[in-house]
Amino acid sequence: MLLRLLRTICLEMLLTAANKALASLLNPTNTALLLATSVQINTSFAATTLLSSSSITLLASKLLLSSSSSED
Repeated sequence: MLLRLLRTICLEMLLTAANKALASLLNPTNTALLLATSVQINTSFAATTLLSSSSITLLASKLLLSSSSSED
């Protein structure tokens, strides 16, 4: 799961860099479209990160509960 998160981070960084490079080559209308795409990618990345963090927290909680149950 952590490896998938790291891959997502790398992909997001590459896409953002590519968008910025293309934006410098294109006219203002296309630059605005690329900026909107970049915002959408960043929002999607934030949601994915939040879901991954929630999954990790849930897994940790289950492990703690199972270890405390086995101690009883």
